Amino acid sequence: KDQLSWKCFKETGLFTPAELARIISNTDLSVSDNPGSILNADEKIKAYGGELYIIFKPVSHSEIKLSYGYVQLDNADLVKYPKHQIKLNTLSSFWEDRINLSLSYLYNASYSESDLPNADSIYRKDRHVFDMALTYNVNTHWSVQLSVNNLFENDVPPMVFDPQRLDFGGLGFDERRIYCTVRFSL
Repeated sequence: KDQLSWKCFKETGLFTPAELARIISNTDLSVSDNPGSILNADEKIKAYGGELYIIFKPVSHSEIKLSYGYVQLDNADLVKYPKHQIKLNTLSSFWEDRINLSLSYLYNASYSESDLPNADSIYRKDRHVFDMALTYNVNTHWSVQLSVNNLFENDVPPMVFDPQRLDFGGLGFDERRIYCTVRFSL
């Protein structure tokens, strides 16, 4: 209980409409913005659910992990999670474990109108994200990795704090991202 969450000033009743107008004008916000603050939520947040996963090793140098998760949140203000989630991860090693290839798939169920009546319509679609990574272990101290996140550019971003504002934290997660990483350990 007493979880911190974003509370819009219009909802809290802490300020009169005239005071809210002054806050908006003094902070260069647009009239459509909803200023607020991080405050304690009065409600007790309850979460129910679980995750079931299976690990399969068809050969010594390959591994497949499959999981299904379900969660139901009650009284969580603006932060929402998909009720159904499926994850599939594969890892294969080659050339005496010097080259590793991993492929990942993530499914997030869409949000219904009853779950999030004010959510942007983009969240009415399921989210399917494919990632891949190729790692070359040069030696025991050096490795180089090329990874591609959101390989097929699924346009549904992950749910962030306010479902009406996709630009609050989810920006870029609906685009393909490519990373090159060099690791060195002593």
